Formats: sequence, C-alpha cells, structure tokens
Amino acid sequence: MRRVSAVSKEDFHANARAAIRKLGDEAAFTVPLGVLGPFSQWLEFPDWLLDGTTLQKHGGLPQRISMANDITVTANFLDRGFGPFLIRKTLETSRLITGPTASMIIRNAPTLEDALVNLAALINATNMNVSLAFQRDDDRAGVTIEPKLPIGAMLHFVAAIRLVLAIRTLERFLLRDLEAVHLRLSLPFDAEIHELLGTLATDVEMGAQSNGVSFPVDWLGIANPDYDASFWHIACQRLRSVEGATDDRNLAIRLKREVSRTLSAEKRVPR
Repeated sequence: MRRVSAVSKEDFHANARAAIRKLGDEAAFTVPLGVLGPFSQWLEFPDWLLDGTTLQKHGGLPQRISMANDITVTANFLDRGFGPFLIRKTLETSRLITGPTASMIIRNAPTLEDALVNLAALINATNMNVSLAFQRDDDRAGVTIEPKLPIGAMLHFVAAIRLVLAIRTLERFLLRDLEAVHLRLSLPFDAEIHELLGTLATDVEMGAQSNGVSFPVDWLGIANPDYDASFWHIACQRLRSVEGATDDRNLAIRLKREVSRTLSAEKRVPR
C-alpha cells in the first residue's frame, strides 16, 4: 500500500455529515457494499476504516451497508488522503471494480447501449450520492454524473470511480483502443492519474466543471462478443429486484412523512 504523506485540506467528514442530514430517515436504508469491498482490501482494513460508523470493528465489512455508513467510510478514505491512490488502483487493475449485479450487466448485455442504460439504472437505484444519466444525440452518446446530495468535494472521487467503470464497459465491448472518447472529471489534476486515463481515452480533462464521458453514437450498437442470453436474463431480473426494493423504500418514506405531517398539522391519526 502506498503511503500518503499529505493530508487533504478538504473536510470530507463535514461533507459526509451534511449528506447524511439531507438523507434523514433514508440514511438507515442499506445498499450493496460495492466498491468499498476492494477499496478496503487494498488498504488492508486499517483500524480507522470504520471510525464514525455503527459497524463493529471486527469481522470485515458486511455485504450490505447503510447509506450513512457507506458515506462515512468513503469520507474516512478521503480524509486520510487515499482518494488518488484508490483511483490509481482502480485504473491499474484489469478487474471490474463494482458489485456483482453491475458486473453481470456489463459482461452479459447484448449491446453496449443495453449495458450502459441498465448500468445507469442500477447505479441510480442503489446509490444515493450521485445519479448517472445516459444521453445520446445525432453524433455523440455517453453518461454524465450529477450529485444527489450535498457531498461537496467527495463528488470528485465518487464521480471518477463511476466514470472509470463506464470506460471499462466501453473497453470491454470495443476490444481495442478507445479513440474518440472524451472524458471530463471535476477531480483536481493529478499527473499520474491523468497519464493512466490517457491509456483509455484520447481526450481527458481534469479539474472540469462537470463529470461525464462521451463517444461516437454509432458505438452503441456494438454487440457483446461474450453475450449470454441466460445470464443476461438473470442480470435483468436482479436489476428489477433492486428497482422494486427502491420503490418499496420510497413508498415507506412517503407514508412515514404523511403520517408525521398529519399528526403534526392536523393532530390526528391518518386513516
């Protein structure tokens, strides 16, 4: 593990607390562990990993984690200056750094468009920090990242990790150098990260005002050489299950808010 000598000037824990306050009751809902699993392994499960969380400091991380704990663990990484290290490791590995359902979608989608559309749907259903939007016009297609919560400078890291996954998806379908890929990141310039990104995309902008990746629209129809109809069916079922759980969560939140509003404003129990 590379040592980190400089401590970030950003108060990532303040960002995390603001995001958790914004979530309110939703902060208790659980999401898949996702990238926190490999990140924790790379850092060899340091003692400070679970500082500020409700998790027990033994036995590793669970497969599902509350959104509040997810945000807090991410802040712990960044507060100790490990953000660039984790981005570099994500770029250097040939492994897809993501959860099992996202991996199934990427590996088994029939076309690149199917992969990106369903990957965006999965991220939006399981991630409360940011949203991923799929876009296309006559010439270009791609995805953009926008914050859902006031996560401040944490956005630079979270968006970079999501967009590296999008580029890895492109790479898997094209099976060649990604010429004509345009990548923009709000992540402050880092020479080593910029060099690694340059091996994947020909046009890389760091320190940008927004986060996104785009490519020629005709790439969307590229077929997956490893497409498997049965595994793709399973991946779609898993995505529908995740989206269904999100719908149930949203319904529960709306009902709880309505009960609270009725009790407060009308001094009665709602029927």
